[in-house]
Amino acid sequence: MNGSTGLFPPCGGYEGVTSRRPLRILEVAHGFPPFNMAGAEVFAHGLSRALAARGHDVRVFHRISETSRPEYSLEHAEVDGLPVLRINNTFRAAHRFEQTYRNDVIDAAFGEYLAGVRPDVVQFHHVTCLSTNLIAIACERGVPVVFTLHDYWLICQRGQFLKTDLSICRGQEDTECVKCLAGQLDLQRGHATVAALMKRTLPERTTPSGAALTRWMRAAYRLYAEALLVSQPAARAQVRTRMNHVREMCAKVDLFVAPSWFLRQKFIEFGIPEDRILYSPYGFDTSYYDAPRRPRDGRVRFGYLGTWIPPKGVHVLIEAFNGIADERATLHIYGHPLPYQGYEDYTERLKSMIRSPRIFLEGYYENRRVGEILSGLDVLVVPSIWFENSPLTIQEAFLAGVPVVTSDLGGMAELVQHETNGLLFRAGDAGDLRATLLRLLASPELRQRLRVTPRPLKSLHDSAAEHEQLFASLRVGRDIHAEAAPGAHS
Repeated sequence: MNGSTGLFPPCGGYEGVTSRRPLRILEVAHGFPPFNMAGAEVFAHGLSRALAARGHDVRVFHRISETSRPEYSLEHAEVDGLPVLRINNTFRAAHRFEQTYRNDVIDAAFGEYLAGVRPDVVQFHHVTCLSTNLIAIACERGVPVVFTLHDYWLICQRGQFLKTDLSICRGQEDTECVKCLAGQLDLQRGHATVAALMKRTLPERTTPSGAALTRWMRAAYRLYAEALLVSQPAARAQVRTRMNHVREMCAKVDLFVAPSWFLRQKFIEFGIPEDRILYSPYGFDTSYYDAPRRPRDGRVRFGYLGTWIPPKGVHVLIEAFNGIADERATLHIYGHPLPYQGYEDYTERLKSMIRSPRIFLEGYYENRRVGEILSGLDVLVVPSIWFENSPLTIQEAFLAGVPVVTSDLGGMAELVQHETNGLLFRAGDAGDLRATLLRLLASPELRQRLRVTPRPLKSLHDSAAEHEQLFASLRVGRDIHAEAAPGAHS
């Protein structure tokens, strides 16, 4: 198996083990279609379907966030033939910092579901908005645990190593974490008290005045909490408690899977042993990329696909494009907003930034339309300002033969070779991005050179086959261990 695309290098040791019987697999995620359609959720959904297509019994446990439903309510459903159990968690019942990452109610619901499903393996895609203790619960039941890493949430509660001012954080440090998490840390139940006060006294938050006042009060409280907490040993102790707990949970994971070398290295630096974290690029449903390219009309269509949150850098892209006067250029921004703490008005900010009449907010799209959308673009722009893991959209552009302009950070710079299949620009630098776009606009030859032949990537079928092999090896290893244990045959 090729080391650049396979699951097993650099660790090895799993080749040749295949499943002698269908496996019962439990996939756990912080979101799942149709409720959530970001990269991690899309991959979890696609991999689950591909494993089921190979004859395995695949179940899904995931979180939803619906204020119209009772907190922690459960719902059994089916998504594309996959049995799923949804649990509602909006954090309305969270009154302590600890409850933002571990939750007894969710633990109990998961434990009961696990006992009924009796899986051969549990694959976690995320535990944010669920509970870190889910790992321990699976481990205590003797079930092998695989954890696919999609971001840095385990070692950065904000998930992306971005500070509240959107500057890059270079690594976990207690005092810096206190600054970022001040609004969540326990301060005489301060955040809970403020939340209750807002609920009782503020006007309806769906009105412009109510929404504005809510944002102001939240911002004011965060500033107050940061100023008061940053020097308090108790605040730093809360951060250390979380990090110690995360390390305990990580020690219980049988194997981690990292879709990029960059992310893998970050977790090795955190302390995960190299032989317990495997590199495996994402797999893709290649059937979505058969759309013929649309005829050209002289325009150069730049595009963005993804969620509208600050780390994705959509504001950098709009600022850059506002300065392009050439009427041949258009910018098409596909996607949808998601909540992001401290930037609740981000979408309104994006709209207010637009000065060019050739910037179009295209809105939500279904993942099955990705190939069709890309077929109408000349260049995909991925302007993220954080250490992205392995953006699906970059690789989807490769499948469609569309060149990519992206930030020179993390997994983005790992995927895009400057001047070969795209161009890199300085992350967060709207001027440098504008210069890069103008260069492409002025040179049809450069656009053509970068428009490589659609690049083959690992399919979801191949990804499922690799995971099947990994899951089977863990199951076999666990069975051998159990048979060898004293009294196993008594």
